[in-house]
Amino acid sequence: MAPTCDELTRDEQEKIRARASVHRYPAGTQIFSEGDAADHIYFIQAGRISIVAARFAGKEEIKTFQPGEFFGEMAVFFGDKRTASALAAEDAEILRVSSGDFLELMEEAPEIAAKVNRLLARRERELILREKLIAATGVQGKSLRIGIKGDPSMRESAFSRPRHESVVDRMLDQLVPRLEELVVRRCVFQVFIGFNSGEIIIRSILAPFSEEIHAAHKLLDEAYVDRHFPPVDYERKAELIRSIYRTVRADALFAELPDSLQQVFGDYYDEWQPLPKEDVAQAIARLPALRTIPNFYLRNCTISTVTDAIHMQFNCDGTHIVSAEEFGRFLEENL
Repeated sequence: MAPTCDELTRDEQEKIRARASVHRYPAGTQIFSEGDAADHIYFIQAGRISIVAARFAGKEEIKTFQPGEFFGEMAVFFGDKRTASALAAEDAEILRVSSGDFLELMEEAPEIAAKVNRLLARRERELILREKLIAATGVQGKSLRIGIKGDPSMRESAFSRPRHESVVDRMLDQLVPRLEELVVRRCVFQVFIGFNSGEIIIRSILAPFSEEIHAAHKLLDEAYVDRHFPPVDYERKAELIRSIYRTVRADALFAELPDSLQQVFGDYYDEWQPLPKEDVAQAIARLPALRTIPNFYLRNCTISTVTDAIHMQFNCDGTHIVSAEEFGRFLEENL
Protein backbone atom coordinates (compact mmCIF):
# COMPACT_ATOMS: atom_id res chain seq x y z
CA MET A 1 0.00 0.00 0.00
CA ALA A 2 1.42 3.35 -1.04
CA PRO A 3 1.57 6.45 1.19
CA THR A 4 -1.65 8.35 0.60
CA CYS A 5 -2.87 11.84 1.40
CA ASP A 6 -6.18 10.29 2.51
CA GLU A 7 -4.48 9.46 5.80
CA LEU A 8 -3.98 13.18 6.42
CA THR A 9 -6.82 15.52 7.42
CA ARG A 10 -7.87 18.36 5.10
CA ASP A 11 -6.15 20.86 7.41
CA GLU A 12 -2.93 18.81 7.34
CA GLN A 13 -3.06 18.61 3.56
CA GLU A 14 -3.48 22.38 3.35
CA LYS A 15 -0.38 22.89 5.47
CA ILE A 16 1.57 20.82 2.96
CA ARG A 17 -0.03 22.57 -0.03
CA ALA A 18 1.00 25.97 1.37
CA ARG A 19 4.65 24.94 1.04
CA ALA A 20 4.33 23.30 -2.38
CA SER A 21 4.77 24.43 -5.97
CA VAL A 22 2.73 22.95 -8.82
CA HIS A 23 4.55 21.16 -11.65
CA ARG A 24 3.16 19.47 -14.76
CA TYR A 25 4.94 16.57 -16.44
CA PRO A 26 3.96 15.28 -19.92
CA ALA A 27 3.77 11.50 -20.28
CA GLY A 28 7.23 9.96 -20.45
CA THR A 29 8.99 12.81 -18.64
CA GLN A 30 11.66 11.81 -16.13
CA ILE A 31 10.97 13.34 -12.69
CA PHE A 32 14.14 12.11 -11.01
CA SER A 33 16.74 9.44 -11.68
CA GLU A 34 18.25 6.66 -9.61
CA GLY A 35 21.28 8.04 -7.79
CA ASP A 36 20.02 11.65 -7.71
CA ALA A 37 20.13 13.68 -4.52
CA ALA A 38 16.81 13.67 -2.65
CA ASP A 39 15.71 17.29 -2.70
CA HIS A 40 11.90 17.07 -2.97
CA ILE A 41 8.82 15.09 -1.96
CA TYR A 42 6.04 14.73 -4.55
CA PHE A 43 2.24 14.73 -4.09
CA ILE A 44 0.22 13.53 -7.08
CA GLN A 45 -2.80 15.62 -8.08
CA ALA A 46 -3.45 13.95 -11.45
CA GLY A 47 -1.91 11.24 -13.59
CA ARG A 48 0.10 8.13 -12.78
CA ILE A 49 3.78 7.95 -11.87
CA SER A 50 5.93 4.90 -12.60
CA ILE A 51 8.88 3.99 -10.35
CA VAL A 52 11.60 2.07 -12.19
CA ALA A 53 14.76 0.47 -10.74
CA ALA A 54 17.87 -0.89 -12.43
CA ARG A 55 17.84 -4.69 -12.31
CA PHE A 56 21.16 -6.09 -13.50
CA ALA A 57 21.24 -5.69 -17.31
CA GLY A 58 17.89 -3.93 -17.60
CA LYS A 59 15.21 -1.96 -15.75
CA GLU A 60 12.08 -3.08 -13.94
CA GLU A 61 8.92 -1.20 -12.98
CA ILE A 62 8.54 -1.75 -9.25
CA LYS A 63 5.54 0.45 -8.39
CA THR A 64 2.94 2.79 -9.85
CA PHE A 65 1.55 5.73 -7.88
CA GLN A 66 -1.94 7.16 -8.39
CA PRO A 67 -3.57 10.55 -7.67
CA GLY A 68 -3.82 11.15 -3.92
CA GLU A 69 -0.56 9.31 -3.20
CA PHE A 70 2.89 10.74 -2.57
CA PHE A 71 6.37 9.45 -3.30
CA GLY A 72 10.05 10.32 -3.01
CA GLU A 73 9.97 10.63 0.78
CA MET A 74 12.21 7.68 1.70
CA ALA A 75 15.48 9.15 0.47
CA VAL A 76 14.64 12.51 2.05
CA PHE A 77 14.11 11.12 5.53
CA PHE A 78 16.96 8.62 5.47
CA GLY A 79 19.50 10.99 3.92
CA ASP A 80 19.98 8.65 0.98
CA LYS A 81 20.23 9.08 -2.77
CA ARG A 82 17.33 8.03 -4.96
CA THR A 83 17.14 4.22 -5.11
CA ALA A 84 14.95 4.25 -8.23
CA SER A 85 13.84 6.53 -11.07
CA ALA A 86 10.42 8.18 -11.41
CA LEU A 87 8.70 9.10 -14.66
CA ALA A 88 5.25 10.21 -15.69
CA ALA A 89 3.34 7.19 -17.00
CA GLU A 90 0.78 9.68 -18.34
CA ASP A 91 0.32 13.44 -18.22
CA ALA A 92 0.67 14.34 -14.54
CA GLU A 93 0.21 17.28 -12.19
CA ILE A 94 2.29 17.17 -9.03
CA LEU A 95 2.73 19.27 -5.92
CA ARG A 96 6.46 19.44 -5.17
CA VAL A 97 7.73 20.27 -1.67
CA SER A 98 11.43 20.82 -1.00
CA SER A 99 13.01 18.44 1.49
CA GLY A 100 13.97 21.32 3.78
CA ASP A 101 10.43 22.73 3.85
CA PHE A 102 8.89 19.34 4.52
CA LEU A 103 11.29 18.49 7.35
CA GLU A 104 10.59 21.89 8.86
CA LEU A 105 6.85 21.22 8.65
CA MET A 106 7.36 17.89 10.42
CA GLU A 107 8.94 19.73 13.35
CA GLU A 108 6.14 22.30 13.48
CA ALA A 109 3.26 19.81 13.10
CA PRO A 110 3.75 16.70 15.26
CA GLU A 111 0.39 15.30 14.15
CA ILE A 112 1.65 15.20 10.55
CA ALA A 113 5.01 13.83 11.69
CA ALA A 114 3.35 10.93 13.52
CA LYS A 115 1.34 9.88 10.45
CA VAL A 116 4.27 10.27 8.07
CA ASN A 117 6.52 8.23 10.38
CA ARG A 118 4.02 5.37 10.33
CA LEU A 119 3.99 5.51 6.55
CA LEU A 120 7.78 5.62 6.47
CA ALA A 121 8.02 2.45 8.55
CA ARG A 122 5.73 0.66 6.10
CA ARG A 123 7.67 1.92 3.08
CA GLU A 124 11.00 0.95 4.64
CA ARG A 125 9.79 -2.65 4.99
CA GLU A 126 8.75 -2.61 1.33
CA LEU A 127 12.15 -1.22 0.31
CA ILE A 128 14.05 -3.87 2.28
CA LEU A 129 12.08 -6.63 0.59
CA ARG A 130 12.53 -5.10 -2.86
CA GLU A 131 16.27 -4.66 -2.46
CA LYS A 132 16.83 -8.29 -1.57
CA LEU A 133 17.62 -10.42 -4.58
CA ILE A 134 15.48 -13.15 -3.09
CA ALA A 135 13.11 -11.53 -0.64
CA ALA A 136 12.66 -12.72 2.93
CA THR A 137 9.31 -14.16 1.85
CA GLY A 138 11.20 -16.88 -0.05
CA VAL A 139 11.10 -15.32 -3.49
CA GLN A 140 9.75 -12.03 -4.79
CA GLY A 141 6.45 -13.43 -5.98
CA LYS A 142 5.73 -16.86 -7.39
CA SER A 143 6.68 -15.70 -10.90
CA LEU A 144 10.26 -14.79 -9.94
CA ARG A 145 12.65 -15.36 -12.82
CA ILE A 146 15.86 -13.38 -12.52
CA GLY A 147 18.69 -13.58 -15.04
CA ILE A 148 22.06 -12.09 -14.12
CA LYS A 149 24.09 -11.62 -17.27
CA GLY A 150 27.56 -13.12 -17.28
CA ASP A 151 30.78 -12.08 -18.96
CA PRO A 152 29.91 -11.07 -22.57
CA SER A 153 33.07 -12.75 -23.86
CA MET A 154 31.82 -16.03 -22.40
CA ARG A 155 28.54 -15.70 -24.27
CA GLU A 156 30.28 -14.81 -27.53
CA SER A 157 32.57 -17.84 -27.36
CA ALA A 158 29.95 -20.31 -26.08
CA PHE A 159 29.57 -22.14 -29.40
CA SER A 160 33.32 -22.65 -29.75
CA ARG A 161 33.69 -24.11 -26.25
CA PRO A 162 32.32 -27.68 -26.27
CA ARG A 163 31.08 -29.24 -23.07
CA HIS A 164 33.56 -31.74 -21.66
CA GLU A 165 32.23 -34.76 -19.85
CA SER A 166 32.91 -34.48 -16.12
CA VAL A 167 33.01 -37.08 -13.39
CA VAL A 168 29.50 -35.98 -12.40
CA ASP A 169 28.20 -36.57 -15.94
CA ARG A 170 29.47 -40.15 -15.93
CA MET A 171 27.44 -41.01 -12.82
CA LEU A 172 24.54 -38.58 -13.12
CA ASP A 173 21.86 -41.21 -13.73
CA GLN A 174 22.83 -42.90 -10.45
CA LEU A 175 23.40 -39.62 -8.64
CA VAL A 176 19.95 -38.14 -9.35
CA PRO A 177 17.97 -40.55 -7.13
CA ARG A 178 20.64 -40.27 -4.43
CA LEU A 179 20.40 -36.46 -4.38
CA GLU A 180 16.63 -36.68 -4.10
CA GLU A 181 17.02 -39.13 -1.20
CA LEU A 182 19.43 -36.79 0.60
CA VAL A 183 17.14 -33.77 0.36
CA VAL A 184 13.77 -35.46 0.84
CA ARG A 185 14.50 -38.32 3.25
CA ARG A 186 17.73 -37.43 5.05
CA CYS A 187 19.11 -34.51 7.07
CA VAL A 188 20.19 -32.44 4.04
CA PHE A 189 18.31 -29.22 3.24
CA GLN A 190 20.49 -27.85 0.40
CA VAL A 191 22.70 -29.30 -2.33
CA PHE A 192 25.02 -27.57 -4.79
CA ILE A 193 26.04 -29.70 -7.78
CA GLY A 194 29.29 -28.56 -9.43
CA PHE A 195 29.52 -30.33 -12.77
CA ASN A 196 32.94 -28.96 -13.65
CA SER A 197 34.57 -29.58 -10.27
CA GLY A 198 32.88 -32.87 -9.47
CA GLU A 199 32.03 -31.52 -6.01
CA ILE A 200 28.73 -31.72 -4.23
CA ILE A 201 28.40 -29.04 -1.53
CA ILE A 202 25.85 -30.02 1.08
CA ARG A 203 24.18 -28.21 3.98
CA SER A 204 22.58 -30.20 6.75
CA ILE A 205 20.15 -29.28 9.52
CA LEU A 206 22.67 -30.84 11.90
CA ALA A 207 25.18 -28.08 11.07
CA PRO A 208 23.04 -25.36 9.45
CA PHE A 209 25.73 -22.67 9.37
CA SER A 210 28.41 -24.71 7.63
CA GLU A 211 28.93 -26.44 4.30
CA GLU A 212 30.33 -29.90 3.63
CA ILE A 213 32.14 -30.73 0.39
CA HIS A 214 31.76 -34.30 -0.86
CA ALA A 215 33.18 -35.97 -3.94
CA ALA A 216 30.29 -36.99 -6.16
CA HIS A 217 31.33 -40.64 -6.39
CA LYS A 218 31.32 -40.97 -2.59
CA LEU A 219 27.59 -40.28 -2.52
CA LEU A 220 26.97 -43.49 -4.46
CA ASP A 221 28.40 -45.49 -1.56
CA GLU A 222 25.49 -46.51 0.68
CA ALA A 223 27.70 -46.93 3.76
CA TYR A 224 29.26 -43.49 3.22
CA VAL A 225 25.82 -41.89 2.99
CA ASP A 226 24.64 -43.67 6.14
CA ARG A 227 27.69 -42.46 8.06
CA HIS A 228 27.25 -38.81 7.11
CA PHE A 229 23.53 -38.25 6.51
CA PRO A 230 21.08 -39.92 8.91
CA PRO A 231 17.47 -40.35 7.81
CA VAL A 232 15.14 -37.51 8.83
CA ASP A 233 11.47 -37.26 7.90
CA TYR A 234 10.81 -34.25 5.65
CA GLU A 235 8.19 -32.71 7.94
CA ARG A 236 10.37 -33.32 11.00
CA LYS A 237 13.20 -31.50 9.20
CA ALA A 238 10.89 -28.60 8.39
CA GLU A 239 9.81 -28.35 12.03
CA LEU A 240 13.45 -28.20 13.14
CA ILE A 241 14.04 -25.30 10.73
CA ARG A 242 10.98 -23.54 12.18
CA SER A 243 12.33 -24.07 15.69
CA ILE A 244 15.62 -22.42 14.66
CA TYR A 245 13.66 -19.43 13.38
CA ARG A 246 11.70 -19.30 16.65
CA THR A 247 14.95 -19.36 18.61
CA VAL A 248 16.37 -16.48 16.59
CA ARG A 249 13.19 -14.50 17.06
CA ALA A 250 13.17 -15.07 20.83
CA ASP A 251 16.78 -13.97 21.27
CA ALA A 252 17.51 -10.52 22.70
CA LEU A 253 19.44 -9.67 19.55
CA PHE A 254 16.24 -9.83 17.51
CA ALA A 255 14.58 -7.26 19.79
CA GLU A 256 17.50 -4.91 19.14
CA LEU A 257 16.96 -4.89 15.37
CA PRO A 258 15.28 -1.91 13.70
CA ASP A 259 11.49 -2.27 13.69
CA SER A 260 11.43 -2.68 9.90
CA LEU A 261 13.77 -5.69 10.01
CA GLN A 262 11.87 -7.21 12.92
CA GLN A 263 8.72 -6.99 10.82
CA VAL A 264 10.32 -8.41 7.67
CA PHE A 265 12.01 -11.36 9.32
CA GLY A 266 9.22 -11.91 11.84
CA ASP A 267 6.70 -12.29 9.00
CA TYR A 268 9.07 -14.67 7.20
CA TYR A 269 9.60 -16.83 10.30
CA ASP A 270 5.85 -17.00 10.95
CA GLU A 271 4.87 -17.86 7.37
CA TRP A 272 7.79 -20.02 6.23
CA GLN A 273 6.97 -23.31 4.54
CA PRO A 274 9.43 -25.78 3.01
CA LEU A 275 9.65 -26.28 -0.72
CA PRO A 276 7.19 -29.09 -1.58
CA LYS A 277 8.85 -32.48 -1.94
CA GLU A 278 7.43 -32.83 -5.45
CA ASP A 279 9.21 -29.65 -6.55
CA VAL A 280 12.50 -30.91 -5.12
CA ALA A 281 12.12 -34.17 -7.01
CA GLN A 282 11.25 -32.41 -10.27
CA ALA A 283 14.21 -30.05 -10.08
CA ILE A 284 16.69 -32.84 -9.40
CA ALA A 285 15.19 -35.17 -12.02
CA ARG A 286 15.70 -32.61 -14.78
CA LEU A 287 19.40 -32.04 -14.14
CA PRO A 288 20.48 -34.45 -16.92
CA ALA A 289 18.34 -32.62 -19.47
CA LEU A 290 19.69 -29.21 -18.41
CA ARG A 291 23.21 -30.56 -18.60
CA THR A 292 22.77 -31.70 -22.23
CA ILE A 293 21.17 -28.61 -23.78
CA PRO A 294 23.06 -28.07 -27.06
CA ASN A 295 25.57 -25.21 -26.71
CA PHE A 296 24.00 -23.74 -23.55
CA TYR A 297 24.53 -26.29 -20.81
CA LEU A 298 24.20 -26.24 -17.04
CA ARG A 299 27.45 -25.71 -15.11
CA ASN A 300 26.13 -25.84 -11.57
CA CYS A 301 22.87 -25.80 -9.67
CA THR A 302 21.68 -25.15 -6.11
CA ILE A 303 18.45 -26.66 -4.79
CA SER A 304 17.24 -25.86 -1.27
CA THR A 305 14.17 -26.82 0.72
CA VAL A 306 14.35 -23.54 2.66
CA THR A 307 13.87 -21.03 -0.17
CA ASP A 308 11.45 -21.42 -3.06
CA ALA A 309 14.12 -20.70 -5.65
CA ILE A 310 16.38 -22.80 -7.86
CA HIS A 311 19.74 -21.22 -8.62
CA MET A 312 21.40 -22.28 -11.88
CA GLN A 313 24.50 -21.18 -13.78
CA PHE A 314 24.96 -21.91 -17.47
CA ASN A 315 28.07 -21.76 -19.59
CA CYS A 316 26.90 -18.84 -21.70
CA ASP A 317 24.63 -16.50 -19.87
CA GLY A 318 25.46 -16.02 -16.23
CA THR A 319 23.09 -16.99 -13.44
CA HIS A 320 19.37 -17.77 -13.43
CA ILE A 321 17.23 -17.80 -10.29
CA VAL A 322 13.84 -19.38 -10.93
CA SER A 323 11.01 -19.97 -8.50
CA ALA A 324 10.06 -23.62 -8.09
CA GLU A 325 6.60 -22.88 -9.46
CA GLU A 326 8.13 -21.39 -12.62
CA PHE A 327 10.73 -24.13 -13.05
CA GLY A 328 8.51 -26.24 -15.31
CA ARG A 329 7.88 -23.34 -17.67
CA PHE A 330 11.59 -22.48 -17.62
CA LEU A 331 12.33 -26.02 -18.80
CA GLU A 332 9.67 -25.92 -21.52
CA GLU A 333 11.11 -22.71 -22.93
CA ASN A 334 14.72 -23.85 -22.86
CA LEU A 335 14.71 -27.59 -23.57
